[in-house]
Amino acid sequence: MSQSQFNKAVAIVGALPPTGEVKPSDDDKLIFYANFKQASVGDVNVAKPGMFDFVGKAKWEAWNKVKGTSKEDAQKTYVEKLKAVSPRCPFSSSKKEGDGEEKIEVVRESPLGDDAFSSRVCDLCSSSILSLCCNFA
Repeated sequence: MSQSQFNKAVAIVGALPPTGEVKPSDDDKLIFYANFKQASVGDVNVAKPGMFDFVGKAKWEAWNKVKGTSKEDAQKTYVEKLKAVSPRCPFSSSKKEGDGEEKIEVVRESPLGDDAFSSRVCDLCSSSILSLCCNFA
């Protein structure tokens, strides 16, 4: 797992449109949150929120569950979760690179012809982060 793959996955998750095809559940979002924090900060280092802070408490508990997980394992779990919740784009193909890492390549031309980011588009995100989406290499 490379740092660039993790960074791209974080950008993709952060830019997922609320009405898009990819709709992570609340549990999925907690897994993203916990593994992002573990990879970025390390073990939980803040006090547990009070009992009336339901969202803060859920986030803290999710992060605390991955206590002791290495940065690399947290990054890998984050990327794998993104792959698991994302329906495979019908216009993409994947292959293993020489180092064993999966590379997803978009194979459909953009109907917009927008070269600002890429001349290709993915049905997964169809957003302005085309240079990030579907290319975890």
